[in-house]
Order: sequence, then structure tokens, then C-alpha cells
Amino acid sequence: MKPELSVIITWCDRPELAHTLAENRLLLDRYDAEVIVVNCAGSQANLRQVLSGARPRRLRSVDLQTTVFNKSLALNLGASIAHANRLFLLDADIILTEDFLSIAFDIVAGQRFFTVEHVVESAPEPAPPDNQLVEMANQISFVAKDGRKATVAVRRNLCNSSRNAPGLVMLARKHFLEVGGMNADLSGYGWEDRDLLLRLQFALGLEERSAGQVIHLSHKYEVQHPAWRDRQKSEHLNFVACFKNYRAGYYAGTYYYDVATWKDKMSEEMLVD
Repeated sequence: MKPELSVIITWCDRPELAHTLAENRLLLDRYDAEVIVVNCAGSQANLRQVLSGARPRRLRSVDLQTTVFNKSLALNLGASIAHANRLFLLDADIILTEDFLSIAFDIVAGQRFFTVEHVVESAPEPAPPDNQLVEMANQISFVAKDGRKATVAVRRNLCNSSRNAPGLVMLARKHFLEVGGMNADLSGYGWEDRDLLLRLQFALGLEERSAGQVIHLSHKYEVQHPAWRDRQKSEHLNFVACFKNYRAGYYAGTYYYDVATWKDKMSEEMLVD
């Protein structure tokens, strides 16, 4: 039976996935969601151990024959084997604390895509006692010559360290394919999520809607994959590359190239029903 939702999680030696799968499984099973874990440059043995505990009823893991982590590539290849008409791009360290999926389903049914409104840290840093600020927001907007507009915003609550989540996205699979998925030419950390949101607006005229709250398992960034450690540099380089694309009126991702290139270099590890 076809699932209602395909949840795609990229993975590279993140042991916390065992905890988040156990926490999220009841909610995901309620919606008969399939979970696709894409191993991109991680240890297959470690992933098998992570997936050996409590887990959603529908679970697949896919291994990419690569030694370099690329989140966009992993998301594209995960989407290529997804069965549902809706995709939910979810991180390995996120716990779904609220059932906002039915709201997200309704949003995605129209010419819209869904992002999670609030991400709360499991171990938030306390605000300074003399803090007088509530929120900090950074918004960037683009307007093309033909009138097309695209906007993305990043907001952070300065009292409880919560933030919005442009990278936790639910959208129709057809829209993901129409925009060419993620841009795997981007590398390292940053901007690949915002790039997808901007291209969905530029290329398809979709609107963003946000709701819901999740918990992010707090960690220090130095424990992440080495490619993600120099965040500011890689995010700047990715932004420059995307800005060049937007100026040229080019709004396509690398989905079709990635699938054609990698279809014989990926292997499905397991299926749980």
C-alpha cells in the first residue's frame, strides 16, 4: 500500500538517529509514513547498529558509494526512491513533539510548501539576565525582471534560543521534481535549504507556510562531519553560487543529473514493514 508520506533523513555517523527514530516512530506510523535513511559517507556497520532499535514500521536505508558527505545529493537520491506524493525532509537530530503533519498535508495540497515554525533546543543556552531583546530576524528577498519574487527569512528567539527551520520542509513530490530537487553542486554547510525554498518560489510560484514545533538535540558543531565545520565560509560560497544562478534566471537543482549518475552506485540495505 502506498504511504501517505515519505520522510527522507540524510545520515553520516550520527548516533542520535537511534533516539530520534524511537521518539518519532509512533507519530510517523500513525500516518503510515515511510522513512528513508540515506547513508552518505557514513559507516554501514554503524548505521545497522543505529537502526537495530525501536524504529518506524516502514523503514529503508540506502547506501551511497561515496566518501564525501553531500546533503543535497543524499536528499535527491532519497527522493528518487520515495513512494509517497509528499516528501518531508527531516534531520537526524530532530524529535517531532507536536502532531502538525495533518496541517502540513493541507498546506502542501495547494500551491504551497510547509516549513517547521519553531525549533527548540534540548539544552538551550540561557539568555543573559539583562537581555532586553526578544527576536532577531534576517530576511532576504529577490525580485526578477519579469516580476517573480522569492523571499526567505531566518528568525531566532533571543529568550529561549528557538528558531525557525527552513531546512525542515514538506512539499509535494511533483514540485520537488519540477524544480529539479536540491542543488548538489553546493557543498559543506549552509544555504542549500534556503536555496530550495527560493527556487520553489521563483520557478513554480509556490508560497511558504509554517507551523509546528520540534526539538533539536543540542550538540557542539565540532562533532559534525568535517565538511560542516567551517560554516561561515561554506555558507558564503554556497550563497555566492546560488546568487549567480538567480542572476542568470536559472532555478533548477541537480536531481536528474544526480539520479542518472548515481542510480547504479546506491544500494538499498533493508526494508521493514
